[in-house]
Amino acid sequence: MKTIFVISDTHGNKTAIRSLKEIMAESDYIVHLGDYARDIEEIRMQYPAKVISVMGNCDGDVSGDEKIFTAEGLRILAVHGHRFGVKSSLDRLFYYAAEKQADIVLYGHTHRAAITEENGIMLINPGTLERNGERKTYAYLVLHEKKTVAKIVGVK
Repeated sequence: MKTIFVISDTHGNKTAIRSLKEIMAESDYIVHLGDYARDIEEIRMQYPAKVISVMGNCDGDVSGDEKIFTAEGLRILAVHGHRFGVKSSLDRLFYYAAEKQADIVLYGHTHRAAITEENGIMLINPGTLERNGERKTYAYLVLHEKKTVAKIVGVK
């Protein structure tokens, strides 16, 4: 069994990240999906082998930034999402994930938490930890024997 903690679009809210340190410590993987990817550096210093991060549109020139990793026999694609037009449709992201043979896609950019599944590919957006009045959320995944349970969790 593996657990994955996923955040995105933190936009400098390191206080929210620090408030979740206990959950990150217990997780097998910690994923930051961009837009202030540098916000996770303090955590990366503590857990260098557990942190996976990609750059978002607010992080500079990131035209091709993505990561693919495997956990519990599942292929996981991590992207920010801006290159795939995720604010209007998940179609381009879905087809790209299928091309990459991903079982799970982690994406951000929209600031809206969502878990959807299409033709066996699970697409998960953890939402945002930004401070501007939006609901702060992260995603938590449990993977076991090629099965995935994903949940969106609210943060106070």
